[in-house]
Amino acid sequence: MAMCCDENYAMPLAVTLHSMLMRLRYHDAVHVYVLSSGLAEQTKDRLRRSAQVCGLSVTLEFVEVDSASTQNLPVSRHLSVATYMRLLLPVLLPLTVRKVVYLDCDLLITEDISELWNEDISAHSLLAVQDMLIARVSHNEFGLYNWKALGYPVDHPYFNAGLLVMNLERWRSMGLSDLLLTYIETHGENLRFCDQDALNAILGRDWKPLSLKWNTFPLILGSRIEDMQDGPARQLVRDHYSEVTRRAAVYHFVTHLKPWIPGRRLLRRRQWMDALLRSGYFSAFELAEWGLDWAAKHYFRGAMLKLRAARFGVVGTKTNIVAKVLDI
Repeated sequence: MAMCCDENYAMPLAVTLHSMLMRLRYHDAVHVYVLSSGLAEQTKDRLRRSAQVCGLSVTLEFVEVDSASTQNLPVSRHLSVATYMRLLLPVLLPLTVRKVVYLDCDLLITEDISELWNEDISAHSLLAVQDMLIARVSHNEFGLYNWKALGYPVDHPYFNAGLLVMNLERWRSMGLSDLLLTYIETHGENLRFCDQDALNAILGRDWKPLSLKWNTFPLILGSRIEDMQDGPARQLVRDHYSEVTRRAAVYHFVTHLKPWIPGRRLLRRRQWMDALLRSGYFSAFELAEWGLDWAAKHYFRGAMLKLRAARFGVVGTKTNIVAKVLDI
């Protein structure tokens, strides 16, 4: 397993890590690599505590990433340099690691993901899940801006990079890390989802789709299909409705609306909070202090949003949010 984070995402990483480990069955030993840059020792100790799950032998190995390797890459309020670290996994992990399951920090895992390890990846560079909001590389606002120049057909699928099964041997032999970083440096100002766009541009013909249950967006589950903007994403969810509503194994809190950020209602937030409680990342006193602060901000911001909606006639519906892919 592999994950990447900075100090800002250490707490949600603990939730993803702990919820993943709690669901594993029939495993005596698990090795998790955490790529980071400048994590405090206290933070590392917190994460080690979150990795302690009864019945499992877990090795949590921290890999320091040289910030110089990503200093020329674009960042925004949604994306930090930590998002690019996944592209460096083939370079930074030992050569003996030939395959890895990569997990974003904003996931809540509710089923055993070990079956992903058994997926055949020999003929592909990675396995991924088609993005439930963008769906196609030709999406007029959030797809690849140069999909035609890259030679992709209009209906070519676009995948989400929040959960990946990576064939590190193939990445190394093809020099994919360098290709991806060069693509981002070259096209950075035109990329909406920098590393994810680069992965789709470079590896768009070299990935195999996984079931949507491995990367389900609670945002989508909070809306009726009829409320979604008509198009490929709506059809994708309709075709796989059972997978995402009844058999979802991984919930991905996409966009900048996260369960640990107060102010808006989010589906599966309660389950995420329960997972934070069980993770052991905070002591009992710290958790109470954090929870009180979060609740105060949540209800205050919620009230402000309602006042703004009433004043300007803004209908804060899930319909509008899904249609705009939460670009607010």
